[in-house]
Amino acid sequence: MSQTFEDLDLVHCGSEPCKSLFPRLKHRLSQPLFHTAIRWAAANSNYKIFRGTTITKSSESDWDHPNFSTVPITHSTYFQVKVKVHSSKNPITTGGLFVGVSKTNNIPKLAYSDPEHAICMFNAVSHRDENIVTYVKDNKAALGDIIGVVVDYAKEKILFYINGAFIGEGTRKPSQMQPMYAITWMYYEGCELEVGDFIPFRELEQTL
Repeated sequence: MSQTFEDLDLVHCGSEPCKSLFPRLKHRLSQPLFHTAIRWAAANSNYKIFRGTTITKSSESDWDHPNFSTVPITHSTYFQVKVKVHSSKNPITTGGLFVGVSKTNNIPKLAYSDPEHAICMFNAVSHRDENIVTYVKDNKAALGDIIGVVVDYAKEKILFYINGAFIGEGTRKPSQMQPMYAITWMYYEGCELEVGDFIPFRELEQTL
């Protein structure tokens, strides 16, 4: 779990009866907690998933079919991937990676720039499609960087982070992307992503 009672952020004012807190507390406790339990399925034989913790592309560099989560995202969720290997052949530092969510797990092969199908962040400033994500900071994610995605059903937001810093917000709401799946496109041969719980939810940069 990435959220605790400490994250409820309820403050009791001395002039307010304690019982007034209970409706707010009940509402917050009724909201599903964020978690990181995302299992991925390989799009085809060009990808390998090892022990559920790494996704590796073994084919030549090219945009291929995306990898999806095995089940839909049905409640508020926070998942992360770390760039372990960017490319086994090309001396590049960024690019070649989309991470986000999709509407269903059966979308066109190259739908990463179509908000009707997917809301994804690209890991290089060379591609900042404001029709997909409204960016507030550079979206550069290189070797060792951690890309985080928050799907907040309560606030109807899809948020993107790099190393815990808020990068931007998707232009679609979770309710508009149903059924929603986690998704990633990997371009370069040898690209490897590590799946894990690296940065706690409570440590993410706050947004308005």
